[in-house]
Amino acid sequence: MTTYNYRDYVSGGLLNRRYRRVRDINEGSFGIVSLAKDTSDNKLVALKYNTATPSDFSNFNDKENHNENDESSKYPAISKSVIVRETKHEVSILKKVSKHPNITGLLDHFDTCH
Repeated sequence: MTTYNYRDYVSGGLLNRRYRRVRDINEGSFGIVSLAKDTSDNKLVALKYNTATPSDFSNFNDKENHNENDESSKYPAISKSVIVRETKHEVSILKKVSKHPNITGLLDHFDTCH
């Protein structure tokens, strides 16, 4: 199954016809980073999924310690336009510096808001 939806990706779907989730690594202000397998060459990659949907973060959290009632206070809603603007800025910077040997390279980027 090909998907652009984070919940489907977490459930085993192939994100952008290419990436299969192996496990979650960490989360940040705008997104979740997971270890994924790039099925085009079978290499492991770090995949950052930026989202404006607070419920996407609940997939990352330990279910035993997660309280559905306090999700909105822990993950306040962030404007989708802010997420898009910051993500585009991050991608533009990574395109400029990703050839540096001490900086993680940008392999791919795509918009999941189809």
